[in-house]
Amino acid sequence: MFQNFFGLTDNPFSIAPNPNYLYLSERHQDALAHLSYGLGERGGFVLLTGEVGTGKTTMSRYLLKRLPENTDVALITNPSLSARELLQSICDELKVDYQPEASIKQLTDAISAFMLENNDKGRHTVVIIDEAQHLSAELLEQLRLLTNLETDTRKLLQVILIGQPELQHLLARQELRQLAQRITARYHLLPLNVDELKKYVEHRLTIAGSDIAQEVFSEGAIKVLHQACGGIPRLANLICERAMLAAYSDDTLVVTKQMVQQAQQEVQPSLERPAKQPSNWLFPTLVVSSMVALIVGFYFYRSSINSDLIPPQGHQASIIQAAPWSSPLLETQASLMEQQLTAYKTVFEQWGLVFDVNTTPCEMANKHGFACYRQIGDWQQLLRLNYPAVVRLTENKTNFYGAILASRGSRVLLQLDRQQLWVEQLWLADRLTGQYEFIWKPDEIVYRGVSLNSPQADLQWLEDKLSKLEGSNPSSKIMLDVELEAKIRRFQTNHGLTVDGVADQKTLQQLSLLANDNGPRLQLGQY
Repeated sequence: MFQNFFGLTDNPFSIAPNPNYLYLSERHQDALAHLSYGLGERGGFVLLTGEVGTGKTTMSRYLLKRLPENTDVALITNPSLSARELLQSICDELKVDYQPEASIKQLTDAISAFMLENNDKGRHTVVIIDEAQHLSAELLEQLRLLTNLETDTRKLLQVILIGQPELQHLLARQELRQLAQRITARYHLLPLNVDELKKYVEHRLTIAGSDIAQEVFSEGAIKVLHQACGGIPRLANLICERAMLAAYSDDTLVVTKQMVQQAQQEVQPSLERPAKQPSNWLFPTLVVSSMVALIVGFYFYRSSINSDLIPPQGHQASIIQAAPWSSPLLETQASLMEQQLTAYKTVFEQWGLVFDVNTTPCEMANKHGFACYRQIGDWQQLLRLNYPAVVRLTENKTNFYGAILASRGSRVLLQLDRQQLWVEQLWLADRLTGQYEFIWKPDEIVYRGVSLNSPQADLQWLEDKLSKLEGSNPSSKIMLDVELEAKIRRFQTNHGLTVDGVADQKTLQQLSLLANDNGPRLQLGQY
């Protein structure tokens, strides 16, 4: 009705999951990156969760259209089935022949034979299950058994589970721990913030043919819209459609905040309005709360503000005194220890290292020529160091562990146990105890030190690193002169070190940490 009036060729706010209308906000791009990474692993499970109406189904359709041509997909949109019916549905989608009276074993064998044949042809097999929160534990276990089929190099089936937040709780059940361990990537899709919602509305109007997409909804209308829908795209669509009808009736091309308020009142009786949230990051808070409920009080093993550099094997420990890794208290729950090990495993993976749970993190780092760095400081200090880190967090006076993997704008990628979440920096800063740890690859010069008698290469390294941090052009150095000493003093002053102009191990350690070009970084991460 209003389409011709606004110069549109289509209804921009249909609630059908049309992938052509998918607005790739930064969060949606993150979700797609996680899903694509999981699919690139060639096996196991990939998980996408989100509240009702956040665009999960639309994203799955978008992803479906972009799968490689050599992929066979079984899309299950109604998982409220028995185990036998689920297997039959997968067979139907993959066009696998079976007898009507086939047993679960016969259906499983038929699917397995299909996957083996597919693999021989160089093809991939993917099962996508929408509304997966309706799956029973029995069905999830049946899916896990299907993924057992593998070659020497990869599994033959990938399963993408898409569902509401309840799916997270379902997968946390003890009997499904084997499946949870096979999830190679997971992402929780959050509602849009105000700026994203504005771009979302303009994006859909543009796709529908509008030449004035930025002018249709006033700034006030967008703010009211966000308050009304809570950033949920599906609810925003319903309100926007009704508000544009109101504008059409008033013979105006501009949707005002009053029109949005009226549209909300008309739409709201048939919909439950999202509860007002204390922040845009309610889900991480829920995750933390559930973790806290499982964790008893735990006193961390260090309260010192000093950092420790533990030299790799082959260096004399007397160069920089190394503190041994302290074990958690015996009465601490195993889940807390598992969180810490999971966080370290994740950090090791960022460096391309395999973590051995049978040894301590620092011992493991030393074997690979790495060093452990431990410190107490605030978020800004950790961000300045710019390394993926294991952090100790607190909620309701209870401690737990996570891993910080990346930072983008005001958001941080945080892994809690096996769940990765983008959280606001403010949310994280409020929960950081200050204790953080990471591994890094020190330059060899750190263990040698730099003095007047050092080789020219060492002096040049010192000049290059100091100049890099100052943003100046390095000069060629053949001696530790007054100018270089002044740079050392400025560096020591800026980083809270003893200001003496001496390039001792502590100074070189901090310099190597900040100016090192090797390995992953928080602000240059791949997320």
